Amino acid sequence: MDRKTFLIRLAVAAAVFVGLCFLLRVLLGAQLFSFYGVAIAGLIVLVPLAQTLFQRARNTGRSRWPSGILIAVLALAAIGQIGFWLGFFYGGGLGTNLAVARSMVGDLLANYLAPLGILSIGVLLWIIGHLTR
Repeated sequence: MDRKTFLIRLAVAAAVFVGLCFLLRVLLGAQLFSFYGVAIAGLIVLVPLAQTLFQRARNTGRSRWPSGILIAVLALAAIGQIGFWLGFFYGGGLGTNLAVARSMVGDLLANYLAPLGILSIGVLLWIIGHLTR
């Protein structure tokens, strides 16, 4: 895969993600979209994104490990988001325990969530920049 094809595929993946977010927002409504929407769209787009990153790494002779680790972390975060809210709303008594645990963990991690998000974006941009050369 050449550089131009790689960048086009990344742009298409980003456009599909944004389009899915808009579509899911309309279909699910504001409240359900805030719980599930971005995670669902992210999981759908992760498959072609992973394929694009792996193929470009293979074609340029670079390691696929950084891309694989990032894809795995993003997938686990999306699955965790969906699983949490499914357990919260449909888990019966589990919902109360999840709410308490979320409150406790949220207080501990509140200062680290923004830096972790920025770090994830930075790693993704580094991988894309590394594979664009």
